[in-house]
Amino acid sequence: MNRRVSRKESAAVSSEKGSVKRPPAFFPIFRRQVSARVTESLGGRAMSTTNSVSKDIGIFHLLIICLSLIAAAAGMIYHLHVRFEGVRLGYEASEQRKIQTRLMLKRRELRLELASMKEPGRIEDEAREKLGMGTPKAEEFVHINKTKKVVSVSGGAL
Repeated sequence: MNRRVSRKESAAVSSEKGSVKRPPAFFPIFRRQVSARVTESLGGRAMSTTNSVSKDIGIFHLLIICLSLIAAAAGMIYHLHVRFEGVRLGYEASEQRKIQTRLMLKRRELRLELASMKEPGRIEDEAREKLGMGTPKAEEFVHINKTKKVVSVSGGAL
């Protein structure tokens, strides 16, 4: 007949038999599940018991679990940060595209205005109306005679 044995009984049996060695009490990191088969002979019948002590979570295991949870939380936070940053940059890029479109339209308008300002007929009209200028007469021309000097390419005189 199988019967569950308490820790005290198991410790007493194992200390008598010397079959199961337990880690020292000051090493909670190394607590393990202990399964020991003890066969005793009581009153002519054999009894087999299995002692299963629930596995205690040691400090080391608790530390690993906490670090894993912290790493997972940090990964989620980083993922959310990247996601929100991408959305923010998308909105910013959209605003910059709108500004670029407005500036390109303004540039086109200014180029058309510049082209109209450079027309010779418009320049002549502006000179007559605003500056009071007119077509010069023959005696108002001043001729300047310049003699051209020939210079060699090498820099020497010819």
